[in-house]
Amino acid sequence: MSLSIRAAKGLSIPQTSGGYNDTFAADPYHPQTNPNGFIKLSSADNLLTVDLLNDKFGPKAMEGFDFKSLLPVYPRPSGSPETLASVATFVNTFCAPGLKDPIKPSDLTLVSGVTASSDLIANAICDEGDIILTMAPFYYRFTNDYGDRSLAKVKLIDAFISAEKPFEVSVDKFEAKFAEMTQKGLPVKAILIVNPRNPDGGVATLAELKPIIDWAIKKRNLFVILDEIYNLLVYDPNVKFESALKLFDDDPSLDRQRLIWLWGLSKVFSVPGLRVATIYTSNKSIQASLKRSLMYQVPNVVTQHLVKGLLNDHNWVSSFIESNNANLLEARDYFASRLKSLSTSDKQIRIANSSAGFFFLADFSDFLAEKTWSSEGALRDAFIREKVLIISGADVRMPFPGWFRIVFSANTKAEVDEAVIRISRALNN
Repeated sequence: MSLSIRAAKGLSIPQTSGGYNDTFAADPYHPQTNPNGFIKLSSADNLLTVDLLNDKFGPKAMEGFDFKSLLPVYPRPSGSPETLASVATFVNTFCAPGLKDPIKPSDLTLVSGVTASSDLIANAICDEGDIILTMAPFYYRFTNDYGDRSLAKVKLIDAFISAEKPFEVSVDKFEAKFAEMTQKGLPVKAILIVNPRNPDGGVATLAELKPIIDWAIKKRNLFVILDEIYNLLVYDPNVKFESALKLFDDDPSLDRQRLIWLWGLSKVFSVPGLRVATIYTSNKSIQASLKRSLMYQVPNVVTQHLVKGLLNDHNWVSSFIESNNANLLEARDYFASRLKSLSTSDKQIRIANSSAGFFFLADFSDFLAEKTWSSEGALRDAFIREKVLIISGADVRMPFPGWFRIVFSANTKAEVDEAVIRISRALNN
Protein backbone atom coordinates (compact mmCIF):
# COMPACT_ATOMS: atom_id res chain seq x y z
CA MET A 1 0.00 0.00 0.00
CA SER A 2 1.45 3.37 -1.02
CA LEU A 3 1.72 6.52 1.08
CA SER A 4 -0.57 9.49 0.61
CA ILE A 5 0.57 11.98 -2.02
CA ARG A 6 1.07 14.53 0.76
CA ALA A 7 3.31 12.21 2.80
CA ALA A 8 5.31 11.21 -0.28
CA LYS A 9 5.90 14.86 -1.16
CA GLY A 10 7.10 15.56 2.37
CA LEU A 11 9.53 12.64 2.28
CA SER A 12 10.90 13.89 -1.04
CA ILE A 13 12.30 17.01 0.68
CA PRO A 14 16.02 16.33 1.33
CA GLN A 15 17.02 15.97 4.98
CA THR A 16 20.41 17.66 5.21
CA SER A 17 22.93 15.93 7.49
CA GLY A 18 20.12 13.89 8.95
CA GLY A 19 22.37 10.91 9.57
CA TYR A 20 25.05 12.54 11.73
CA ASN A 21 23.27 12.01 15.05
CA ASP A 22 22.66 8.35 14.20
CA THR A 23 26.28 7.94 13.13
CA PHE A 24 27.48 9.37 16.42
CA ALA A 25 25.01 7.35 18.51
CA ALA A 26 26.24 4.12 16.94
CA ASP A 27 29.92 4.85 17.63
CA PRO A 28 30.44 7.70 20.14
CA TYR A 29 33.90 8.78 21.23
CA HIS A 30 34.99 8.03 24.77
CA PRO A 31 38.62 8.53 25.83
CA GLN A 32 38.80 5.19 27.66
CA THR A 33 36.14 2.87 26.30
CA ASN A 34 35.98 4.01 22.67
CA PRO A 35 38.91 6.29 21.78
CA ASN A 36 38.38 5.73 18.04
CA GLY A 37 34.71 6.73 18.09
CA PHE A 38 33.15 9.73 16.42
CA ILE A 39 33.47 13.23 17.89
CA LYS A 40 30.36 15.29 17.20
CA LEU A 41 30.77 18.98 16.34
CA SER A 42 27.62 19.04 14.26
CA SER A 43 24.68 19.25 16.69
CA ALA A 44 23.90 22.52 18.50
CA ASP A 45 24.11 21.07 22.00
CA ASN A 46 25.55 22.66 25.12
CA LEU A 47 27.01 20.23 27.64
CA LEU A 48 28.76 22.97 29.63
CA THR A 49 25.74 23.48 31.87
CA VAL A 50 25.18 20.00 33.31
CA ASP A 51 26.49 20.89 36.76
CA LEU A 52 24.55 24.17 36.78
CA LEU A 53 21.27 22.32 36.23
CA ASN A 54 21.67 19.79 39.04
CA ASP A 55 19.66 21.86 41.51
CA LYS A 56 16.70 22.22 39.18
CA PHE A 57 16.46 18.64 37.99
CA GLY A 58 17.49 16.80 41.14
CA PRO A 59 15.30 14.93 43.65
CA LYS A 60 13.37 18.08 44.57
CA ALA A 61 12.21 18.81 41.04
CA MET A 62 8.82 17.16 41.48
CA GLU A 63 8.00 18.72 44.85
CA GLY A 64 4.56 20.28 44.80
CA PHE A 65 3.35 18.21 41.87
CA ASP A 66 -0.27 17.19 42.53
CA PHE A 67 -0.46 13.70 41.08
CA LYS A 68 -4.07 13.13 42.12
CA SER A 69 -5.48 16.20 40.37
CA LEU A 70 -3.19 16.42 37.31
CA LEU A 71 -2.55 12.91 36.03
CA PRO A 72 -6.17 11.63 35.84
CA VAL A 73 -7.27 14.41 33.44
CA TYR A 74 -6.12 15.58 30.01
CA PRO A 75 -3.96 18.72 29.92
CA ARG A 76 -5.19 21.84 28.15
CA PRO A 77 -3.97 21.88 24.53
CA SER A 78 -2.31 25.31 24.74
CA GLY A 79 -0.85 24.88 28.24
CA SER A 80 -2.26 25.28 31.73
CA PRO A 81 -3.09 28.84 32.91
CA GLU A 82 -0.42 28.54 35.61
CA THR A 83 2.28 27.47 33.14
CA LEU A 84 1.34 30.18 30.64
CA ALA A 85 1.46 32.79 33.42
CA SER A 86 4.97 31.62 34.38
CA VAL A 87 6.12 31.79 30.75
CA ALA A 88 4.60 35.26 30.21
CA THR A 89 6.27 36.64 33.34
CA PHE A 90 9.58 35.12 32.27
CA VAL A 91 9.33 36.57 28.76
CA ASN A 92 8.45 40.03 30.08
CA THR A 93 11.31 39.89 32.59
CA PHE A 94 14.14 38.30 30.61
CA CYS A 95 13.31 38.08 26.90
CA ALA A 96 11.63 41.43 26.20
CA PRO A 97 11.79 43.59 29.34
CA GLY A 98 10.19 47.03 29.42
CA LEU A 99 7.41 46.50 26.88
CA LYS A 100 4.67 49.10 27.17
CA ASP A 101 2.22 46.37 26.16
CA PRO A 102 3.60 43.27 27.92
CA ILE A 103 3.06 39.76 26.61
CA LYS A 104 -0.21 38.31 27.89
CA PRO A 105 -0.55 34.65 28.91
CA SER A 106 -3.66 34.39 26.72
CA ASP A 107 -1.54 35.12 23.63
CA LEU A 108 0.94 32.32 24.36
CA THR A 109 0.71 28.71 23.25
CA LEU A 110 2.84 26.02 24.85
CA VAL A 111 4.27 23.52 22.35
CA SER A 112 6.75 20.63 22.27
CA GLY A 113 9.81 22.54 21.07
CA VAL A 114 10.59 25.22 18.49
CA THR A 115 10.88 22.55 15.80
CA ALA A 116 7.25 21.68 16.46
CA SER A 117 6.45 25.40 16.50
CA SER A 118 7.85 25.81 12.99
CA ASP A 119 5.75 22.91 11.73
CA LEU A 120 2.58 24.19 13.43
CA ILE A 121 3.02 27.74 12.16
CA ALA A 122 3.66 26.59 8.59
CA ASN A 123 0.49 24.51 8.70
CA ALA A 124 -1.46 27.49 10.05
CA ILE A 125 -0.38 30.14 7.54
CA CYS A 126 0.90 28.33 4.44
CA ASP A 127 -0.66 26.33 1.62
CA GLU A 128 1.36 23.87 -0.43
CA GLY A 129 4.00 25.72 -2.41
CA ASP A 130 3.79 28.96 -0.40
CA ILE A 131 7.12 30.66 0.23
CA ILE A 132 8.85 31.67 3.46
CA LEU A 133 11.86 33.94 2.94
CA THR A 134 14.88 33.89 5.21
CA MET A 135 18.55 34.86 5.06
CA ALA A 136 21.43 32.51 4.27
CA PRO A 137 23.54 30.95 5.60
CA PHE A 138 20.75 29.43 7.64
CA TYR A 139 19.82 26.58 9.97
CA TYR A 140 19.79 23.69 7.52
CA ARG A 141 16.70 21.98 8.97
CA PHE A 142 14.34 24.87 8.25
CA THR A 143 13.40 23.37 4.88
CA ASN A 144 12.17 20.29 6.76
CA ASP A 145 10.78 22.00 9.85
CA TYR A 146 8.61 24.33 7.79
CA GLY A 147 8.03 22.10 4.77
CA ASP A 148 7.76 18.41 5.60
CA ARG A 149 4.04 18.51 6.45
CA SER A 150 2.78 21.88 5.18
CA LEU A 151 4.76 21.52 1.92
CA ALA A 152 5.68 25.19 2.15
CA LYS A 153 9.08 26.12 0.71
CA VAL A 154 11.87 28.07 2.40
CA LYS A 155 13.70 30.32 -0.06
CA LEU A 156 17.01 31.92 0.78
CA ILE A 157 18.47 35.39 0.47
CA ASP A 158 22.28 35.49 0.37
CA ALA A 159 23.47 37.71 3.20
CA PHE A 160 27.01 36.55 4.03
CA ILE A 161 29.78 39.08 3.31
CA SER A 162 33.05 38.14 5.04
CA ALA A 163 34.56 36.77 8.24
CA GLU A 164 34.74 40.29 9.65
CA LYS A 165 31.14 41.17 8.71
CA PRO A 166 29.28 37.88 8.36
CA PHE A 167 25.85 39.32 7.51
CA GLU A 168 24.41 42.24 5.59
CA VAL A 169 20.71 42.77 6.24
CA SER A 170 19.16 44.47 3.20
CA VAL A 171 15.62 45.39 2.21
CA ASP A 172 16.72 45.45 -1.42
CA LYS A 173 17.70 41.77 -1.25
CA PHE A 174 14.34 40.83 0.27
CA GLU A 175 12.49 42.85 -2.36
CA ALA A 176 14.50 41.27 -5.17
CA LYS A 177 13.75 37.74 -3.92
CA PHE A 178 10.07 38.65 -3.44
CA ALA A 179 9.91 39.90 -7.04
CA GLU A 180 11.63 36.74 -8.27
CA MET A 181 9.12 34.51 -6.49
CA THR A 182 6.17 36.59 -7.69
CA GLN A 183 7.39 36.42 -11.28
CA LYS A 184 7.50 32.62 -10.98
CA GLY A 185 3.95 32.57 -9.64
CA LEU A 186 5.05 31.49 -6.15
CA PRO A 187 3.14 33.27 -3.37
CA VAL A 188 5.31 34.61 -0.54
CA LYS A 189 3.54 34.23 2.79
CA ALA A 190 6.10 35.16 5.45
CA ILE A 191 9.63 36.16 6.31
CA LEU A 192 11.62 34.30 8.97
CA ILE A 193 14.11 36.26 11.07
CA VAL A 194 16.46 34.29 13.33
CA ASN A 195 18.24 36.42 15.92
CA PRO A 196 20.75 35.62 17.34
CA ARG A 197 21.65 33.73 14.20
CA ASN A 198 22.42 30.12 13.47
CA PRO A 199 24.96 29.17 11.99
CA ASP A 200 27.30 32.14 12.46
CA GLY A 201 26.42 33.21 16.03
CA GLY A 202 25.87 36.83 15.01
CA VAL A 203 23.42 39.29 16.52
CA ALA A 204 21.40 41.79 14.47
CA THR A 205 20.45 45.17 15.94
CA LEU A 206 16.93 46.53 15.97
CA ALA A 207 18.11 49.28 13.63
CA GLU A 208 19.08 46.59 11.11
CA LEU A 209 15.84 44.64 11.49
CA LYS A 210 13.37 47.55 11.50
CA PRO A 211 13.51 48.28 7.73
CA ILE A 212 13.04 44.56 6.93
CA ILE A 213 10.03 44.22 9.22
CA ASP A 214 8.52 47.49 7.96
CA TRP A 215 8.90 46.27 4.38
CA ALA A 216 7.38 42.86 5.13
CA ILE A 217 4.31 44.16 6.95
CA LYS A 218 3.65 47.62 5.58
CA LYS A 219 4.58 47.07 1.94
CA ARG A 220 4.04 43.34 1.32
CA ASN A 221 1.51 42.37 4.02
CA LEU A 222 3.54 39.32 5.03
CA PHE A 223 3.71 37.46 8.31
CA VAL A 224 6.89 38.05 10.31
CA ILE A 225 8.18 34.99 12.17
CA LEU A 226 10.72 35.90 14.84
CA ASP A 227 12.82 32.95 16.01
CA GLU A 228 14.74 34.16 19.08
CA ILE A 229 15.61 30.81 20.62
CA TYR A 230 19.25 31.89 21.27
CA ASN A 231 18.23 35.24 22.82
CA LEU A 232 19.80 34.79 26.28
CA LEU A 233 23.00 33.20 24.99
CA VAL A 234 24.92 36.36 24.04
CA TYR A 235 28.34 35.73 25.58
CA ASP A 236 30.18 38.70 24.05
CA PRO A 237 30.13 41.49 26.68
CA ASN A 238 30.36 44.11 23.94
CA VAL A 239 27.22 42.95 22.13
CA LYS A 240 23.67 43.66 23.25
CA PHE A 241 20.66 41.69 22.11
CA GLU A 242 17.22 43.30 22.00
CA SER A 243 14.09 41.42 21.07
CA ALA A 244 12.36 42.52 17.88
CA LEU A 245 9.15 42.42 19.91
CA LYS A 246 10.18 45.92 20.94
CA LEU A 247 9.80 47.16 17.38
CA PHE A 248 6.11 46.22 17.45
CA ASP A 249 5.75 47.71 20.91
CA ASP A 250 7.28 51.04 19.82
CA ASP A 251 5.49 51.33 16.46
CA PRO A 252 1.69 50.96 16.59
CA SER A 253 1.57 51.07 12.79
CA LEU A 254 3.13 47.60 12.68
CA ASP A 255 0.24 45.17 12.54
CA ARG A 256 0.64 42.74 15.46
CA GLN A 257 -1.73 40.36 13.70
CA ARG A 258 1.19 39.61 11.35
CA LEU A 259 3.65 38.89 14.20
CA ILE A 260 4.61 35.36 15.29
CA TRP A 261 7.33 34.99 17.95
CA LEU A 262 9.04 31.68 18.74
CA TRP A 263 11.10 30.82 21.81
CA GLY A 264 11.98 27.68 23.73
CA LEU A 265 13.97 26.30 26.64
CA SER A 266 16.12 23.86 24.65
CA LYS A 267 19.01 26.22 23.92
CA VAL A 268 18.94 28.79 26.74
CA PHE A 269 18.73 26.12 29.45
CA SER A 270 20.39 23.30 27.48
CA VAL A 271 17.40 20.96 27.94
CA PRO A 272 16.43 19.84 24.41
CA GLY A 273 15.28 16.54 25.89
CA LEU A 274 12.50 18.38 27.74
CA ARG A 275 10.89 19.43 24.43
CA VAL A 276 9.06 22.62 25.36
CA ALA A 277 8.68 26.02 23.69
CA THR A 278 6.15 28.79 23.29
CA ILE A 279 4.55 30.67 20.41
CA TYR A 280 3.38 34.24 20.88
CA THR A 281 0.79 35.72 18.57
CA SER A 282 -2.23 37.94 19.16
CA ASN A 283 -3.81 36.61 15.96
CA LYS A 284 -6.86 34.70 17.20
CA SER A 285 -7.21 32.68 14.00
CA ILE A 286 -3.65 31.41 14.31
CA GLN A 287 -4.21 30.70 18.00
CA ALA A 288 -7.29 28.62 17.14
CA SER A 289 -5.35 26.67 14.51
CA LEU A 290 -2.51 25.99 16.96
CA LYS A 291 -4.88 24.86 19.67
CA ARG A 292 -6.64 22.46 17.31
CA SER A 293 -3.33 20.94 16.18
CA LEU A 294 -2.06 20.65 19.74
CA MET A 295 -4.73 18.12 20.55
CA TYR A 296 -2.16 15.71 19.04
CA GLN A 297 1.03 16.87 20.77
CA VAL A 298 0.31 18.92 23.90
CA PRO A 299 3.20 19.12 26.42
CA ASN A 300 2.40 16.81 29.33
CA VAL A 301 1.70 17.98 32.87
CA VAL A 302 5.03 16.68 34.25
CA THR A 303 6.91 18.76 31.70
CA GLN A 304 4.81 21.80 32.55
CA HIS A 305 5.57 21.36 36.26
CA LEU A 306 9.31 21.30 35.51
CA VAL A 307 8.96 24.38 33.30
CA LYS A 308 7.30 26.35 36.08
CA GLY A 309 9.97 25.32 38.57
CA LEU A 310 12.65 26.49 36.17
CA LEU A 311 11.15 29.77 34.97
CA ASN A 312 9.69 30.97 38.27
CA ASP A 313 13.05 31.10 40.05
CA HIS A 314 14.27 34.41 38.63
CA ASN A 315 17.28 34.71 40.94
CA TRP A 316 18.51 31.30 39.87
CA VAL A 317 17.84 32.12 36.20
CA SER A 318 19.91 35.32 36.40
CA SER A 319 22.82 33.45 37.97
CA PHE A 320 22.52 30.60 35.47
CA ILE A 321 22.56 32.91 32.43
CA GLU A 322 25.64 34.72 33.70
CA SER A 323 27.55 31.50 34.41
CA ASN A 324 26.43 29.83 31.20
CA ASN A 325 27.53 32.72 29.01
CA ALA A 326 30.89 32.91 30.77
CA ASN A 327 31.37 29.21 30.02
CA LEU A 328 30.37 29.72 26.39
CA LEU A 329 32.82 32.58 25.91
CA GLU A 330 35.65 30.52 27.36
CA ALA A 331 34.75 27.50 25.22
CA ARG A 332 34.44 29.59 22.04
CA ASP A 333 37.81 31.25 22.60
CA TYR A 334 39.52 27.94 23.39
CA PHE A 335 38.21 26.12 20.32
CA ALA A 336 38.89 29.10 18.02
CA SER A 337 42.44 29.40 19.32
CA ARG A 338 43.12 25.71 18.84
CA LEU A 339 41.80 25.82 15.27
CA LYS A 340 43.80 28.91 14.36
CA SER A 341 46.94 27.14 15.56
CA LEU A 342 46.59 24.89 12.50
CA SER A 343 47.20 27.84 10.17
CA THR A 344 50.48 27.96 8.26
CA SER A 345 52.34 30.74 6.49
CA ASP A 346 50.44 30.10 3.27
CA LYS A 347 47.20 28.51 4.54
CA GLN A 348 45.07 30.41 6.99
CA ILE A 349 42.01 29.30 8.96
CA ARG A 350 39.64 32.26 9.31
CA ILE A 351 36.84 32.35 11.86
CA ALA A 352 33.82 34.59 11.41
CA ASN A 353 32.99 36.98 14.22
CA SER A 354 30.51 35.37 16.62
CA SER A 355 28.78 36.68 19.72
CA ALA A 356 26.05 34.21 20.69
CA GLY A 357 24.92 30.61 20.61
CA PHE A 358 26.99 27.44 20.45
CA PHE A 359 28.82 27.74 17.12
CA PHE A 360 30.97 29.74 14.75
CA LEU A 361 31.83 29.51 11.06
CA ALA A 362 35.38 28.45 10.19
CA ASP A 363 36.93 28.95 6.76
CA PHE A 364 39.14 26.05 5.59
CA SER A 365 39.13 27.15 1.95
CA ASP A 366 42.92 27.57 1.83
CA PHE A 367 43.16 23.81 2.42
CA LEU A 368 40.88 22.86 -0.49
CA ALA A 369 42.46 21.31 -3.57
CA GLU A 370 40.29 23.71 -5.58
CA LYS A 371 37.85 26.44 -4.53
CA THR A 372 34.88 24.33 -5.56
CA TRP A 373 31.91 22.68 -3.86
CA SER A 374 33.19 19.25 -4.84
CA SER A 375 36.47 19.99 -3.04
CA GLU A 376 34.50 21.10 0.03
CA GLY A 377 32.60 17.82 -0.15
CA ALA A 378 35.90 15.96 -0.32
CA LEU A 379 37.09 17.76 2.82
CA ARG A 380 33.81 16.93 4.57
CA ASP A 381 34.38 13.28 3.68
CA ALA A 382 37.94 13.52 5.00
CA PHE A 383 36.60 14.81 8.33
CA ILE A 384 34.20 11.85 8.46
CA ARG A 385 37.03 9.41 7.72
CA GLU A 386 38.89 10.94 10.67
CA LYS A 387 35.68 10.41 12.65
CA VAL A 388 34.81 14.02 13.36
CA LEU A 389 31.33 15.25 12.36
CA ILE A 390 30.97 18.86 11.16
CA ILE A 391 28.25 20.63 9.18
CA SER A 392 29.55 21.89 5.83
CA GLY A 393 29.02 25.27 4.26
CA ALA A 394 27.02 23.70 1.44
CA ASP A 395 24.54 22.42 4.03
CA VAL A 396 23.92 25.91 5.46
CA ARG A 397 24.03 27.51 2.00
CA MET A 398 27.21 29.54 2.23
CA PRO A 399 27.83 31.54 -0.97
CA PHE A 400 31.31 30.10 -1.53
CA PRO A 401 33.02 26.82 -0.57
CA GLY A 402 35.34 26.00 2.30
CA TRP A 403 33.34 27.13 5.32
CA PHE A 404 32.11 24.78 8.05
CA ARG A 405 29.96 25.31 11.14
CA ILE A 406 31.77 24.30 14.33
CA VAL A 407 29.84 23.61 17.55
CA PHE A 408 32.17 24.49 20.42
CA SER A 409 29.93 23.81 23.44
CA ALA A 410 29.34 20.06 23.29
CA ASN A 411 32.73 18.68 24.29
CA THR A 412 35.37 18.88 27.02
CA LYS A 413 38.69 20.61 26.34
CA ALA A 414 40.34 17.21 26.05
CA GLU A 415 37.78 16.19 23.42
CA VAL A 416 38.32 19.49 21.60
CA ASP A 417 42.05 18.78 21.55
CA GLU A 418 41.41 15.34 20.07
CA ALA A 419 38.99 16.82 17.52
CA VAL A 420 41.58 19.39 16.42
CA ILE A 421 44.17 16.64 15.96
CA ARG A 422 41.74 14.80 13.69
CA ILE A 423 40.85 18.01 11.81
CA SER A 424 44.54 18.64 11.24
CA ARG A 425 45.00 15.17 9.76
CA ALA A 426 42.04 15.70 7.44
CA LEU A 427 43.35 19.09 6.29
CA ASN A 428 46.83 17.84 5.55
CA ASN A 429 46.24 14.40 4.05
